[in-house]
Amino acid sequence: MRWLAIVNPHARRLCRQRSRSRYLQQVSDLVDDIEHTQSPGHATLIARAAHHYDGVLVVGGDGTIFEVLAGMDRTRQRLAVVPAGGGNSLARELGVDSLSAALAALAEGRPTPVDLMAVTVESTSRGTSAFLSASTVAVGYVADVVTRAARLTRLGVAAYAIAATMTLPRRSHMRVMSPDHAVADCAYTGLVVNNTRYLANFFAFPDAARDDGRMDVAGQGAAWQSQLLHNLSMLTGVGRYDPVQRWQTTQLRVEFARPLAVVLDGELIADVSALTASCSRAALTCQIRAR
Repeated sequence: MRWLAIVNPHARRLCRQRSRSRYLQQVSDLVDDIEHTQSPGHATLIARAAHHYDGVLVVGGDGTIFEVLAGMDRTRQRLAVVPAGGGNSLARELGVDSLSAALAALAEGRPTPVDLMAVTVESTSRGTSAFLSASTVAVGYVADVVTRAARLTRLGVAAYAIAATMTLPRRSHMRVMSPDHAVADCAYTGLVVNNTRYLANFFAFPDAARDDGRMDVAGQGAAWQSQLLHNLSMLTGVGRYDPVQRWQTTQLRVEFARPLAVVLDGELIADVSALTASCSRAALTCQIRAR
């Protein structure tokens, strides 16, 4: 296979020159070419021009993967991941959440199917836009945590956990429609639609599967103290405190009483009045470690 590595030099684990050099030195031995992103959206353009490669290796986080998905040829190209971001949800799900594991998967791994979420957002300022998400669609509390974590990059991989303790949940009114859930007018502090078990470094959806053709939905409504207990429960893997309404579905539509920011795999989209998500089963082939 011919591999192109798309490297985000601003990814959280690559910000220091020494770390970046170490990653690139080891990656370069396993790929045919390396391209560096220069600005937001550049990864999409690089992936779109990479039609003569059999696979794309993302050296970055979920946000870089999000951009690459918009440009790669998913019908024939394989995706591999070297986790270098802050959350690395997809990498954790694929079992390649370290540099050594990712390199082993690239060198001697095997393909596995992964679902994607086709997401349409209706923005009051930008109209309607369509995206593909591999991991997480979220509004409310999670979006606020991501926004705060982006300002705490100096804390490295702990940024999300610290941001979660500093963020106060705020209720927002929304109308939730799904064939697997009764139509409901809700006052949630947040709503998360997930394709993997991981929400950044939180083990948030233990019953999720990356290839089951269904999305896992969680409606949040806890106050700050209860939310902190829930966060701690997820971080420690205890899972005994879960004040969250959960269900699985193949499609979902949510309309917001006031425009909210939406997180798509770590990328923030502002002023969203409604979103629609549907699960595309086995829409992507990823590289994982051989058993």
